[in-house]
Amino acid sequence: MFSIGGAYVYRLAVAPEGSEDWTIEGRKGGTLTDLWGVCSSSDAFTATMFMQWDDDDCYYKADKSAFASFYPTDRHRQFALRELRAHVCATLAGPIASQIHEGEEHIYVDEGEYSRTDDITKAQGMARLLYWRNEYDYLAELTEQTLRRPDVWAMVLCLADELERIGDMDDEQLSGFLPGEVPNWPPSPRAKPIHIEALRIAPLETTAA
Repeated sequence: MFSIGGAYVYRLAVAPEGSEDWTIEGRKGGTLTDLWGVCSSSDAFTATMFMQWDDDDCYYKADKSAFASFYPTDRHRQFALRELRAHVCATLAGPIASQIHEGEEHIYVDEGEYSRTDDITKAQGMARLLYWRNEYDYLAELTEQTLRRPDVWAMVLCLADELERIGDMDDEQLSGFLPGEVPNWPPSPRAKPIHIEALRIAPLETTAA
């Protein structure tokens, strides 16, 4: 989902089955703990600059006015908003994909674990920087619809199988397992829908070869 939205994925890694103390070195240094999987992608700088974690209430505060005033022109602002929407979708993709894989018909993204590392909580915080009401619900539905596309889901499964096999994939190993960027995706809730054309399913070709 990061790739569809235009972000660059540097690495994917998952903990070995049965591991109780898995750690991994972060892309910018430091050791990451208490995680069972990592997706290292290009940063959502538009979000992190204007979000602050509240330890008392366990949620991300968002400074929407500062975000809006940071960009000098409407063109810059619209680009930043699209990038931010893409990161909300990508952050929600993990929890949503897990529920799809488990056969859930109704996807739940209303409540996370209320920790600063929880994907649903992070996505909700980023969505507070957006303009229109109910953007979070809209982006969650758009993410689910995209993941349920047969060609997209086929790529998810192929990537998951390879990741399960080797455990840690860098950007070179990910080549061919991720789709290209879909221009101007995701659209604003008030824009005309952008139809994703059938994606090249390179993983299936690679596996067959």
